[in-house]
Amino acid sequence: MGPWLQPRRVAAESLFKTQRRRSPGAIGRLSGLAAATVLAIGLTVIPAGSLVSPATAANPTNSATHGLGLLPTPGLTKGISAAAVHLEQTTALPASVDLSAWAPPVGDQGQVGSCGSWATGYYYRYWLRNHATGETATFAPMYLYSQIADGNAMAGSSYSNNFAIMESQGIDHEVDYPQGDYDYTDQPTSAEVTAAAPYKITSYTNLFFGTNSGNQAAVEASIAAGIPVLLGIPVYDNFYHDFGQSFVDVPSKGMKDWGDHAVFAPKYDQTGVWIENSWGTSWGQGGWGELSWAFIDQYALEGWTMSSAGNDLPWSVTLGASATTAALNASVTLTAGANHDVGPTPYSFVILRGDGAVMKSCRTGTTCVATVTSGTPISWGYTAVVGTSGGGSSQATSGQVTVTWATSPSAPQNVTAIAGNASALVSWTAPASNGGSPISGYTATSSPGSL
Repeated sequence: MGPWLQPRRVAAESLFKTQRRRSPGAIGRLSGLAAATVLAIGLTVIPAGSLVSPATAANPTNSATHGLGLLPTPGLTKGISAAAVHLEQTTALPASVDLSAWAPPVGDQGQVGSCGSWATGYYYRYWLRNHATGETATFAPMYLYSQIADGNAMAGSSYSNNFAIMESQGIDHEVDYPQGDYDYTDQPTSAEVTAAAPYKITSYTNLFFGTNSGNQAAVEASIAAGIPVLLGIPVYDNFYHDFGQSFVDVPSKGMKDWGDHAVFAPKYDQTGVWIENSWGTSWGQGGWGELSWAFIDQYALEGWTMSSAGNDLPWSVTLGASATTAALNASVTLTAGANHDVGPTPYSFVILRGDGAVMKSCRTGTTCVATVTSGTPISWGYTAVVGTSGGGSSQATSGQVTVTWATSPSAPQNVTAIAGNASALVSWTAPASNGGSPISGYTATSSPGSL
């Protein structure tokens, strides 16, 4: 377990509120003796009631308490990153951009301090997969958080904690993860670790760290380039108690600072950036809210992106034929094959004729073979469709392959030959029948064969 994955055992209230200063311009890091002192005090005064049981956390609607849990990423320097500057210099900025079509349904982290795992694993990893392949299976945030929290509901996590697991292990789907969304104590099984492996991320990029006047431009440039943003923000009363509203501006004087939070941001407009929160659909407008640009510049703590390039390959299917022209009653073999980065295998194939007739349906293996023939001259187009192994919805369709069955054409008509000096000028008209296939050429042979 690397340094980013070491669990933090400081009580939630102490931990979230001592790792950054409260002034809008502060980065929020303590260093040297002061930080060590705070950590030492936190380690000795963890109240027994600070840990929320999985059973309690599994019923988030029974309490007005929301989980937070973002810890600052260590080792960063305040400012706008070179990657963000490059995006700003190379990306046109429309007045608004919306990438939310590929986002998952709004989720709810309950009272667990797992916002970092929800933002990265549940929201962003889903977006990457859906955008690349069209798949809509949600991922399990507790696959990440249970490995970070070490049994402490309020331990919290940094973005780097979650990146490290997703880069080395991947993340499992919720449907394959019976521990659910709130069990932070039970670790992933070996089978779940194996199932997570195909869904690794390949990289992550910091856009900014700390409050900066350029945070807005960095966020806009990323989203305009087609890349959603992960934000780290402080939560004040106007955010924490935002029910039925959607706009969160800079906090008013005297508002309580509840702690730091990780959120997923896939769209912006001239007013601010829209986030999909992990507090259920009762927060904001159906779980969505807009952070003002003033808030982003004056209060946002971190901005990140993730990539799974090379790991999320769309479905594709090919169809080949042993011949594209054949004699009547001759057999032609059609072979369909599929490619997908994860599977599932075996694939579900259907090879179709142009009139919709099914030539072959296969539910086993990774290829499908059909034999087709015709006793009459005709041309048929064939396609292959591939779907999930359980025979679910189709995922891809091949290009069309055309096979023609034909007999030999009849003899050319009206053949004439005009003799010349050691030559002859031969002319004719097309045969009455082409045998069911276009005629591609003629051969003239002299008799005797001295010409």
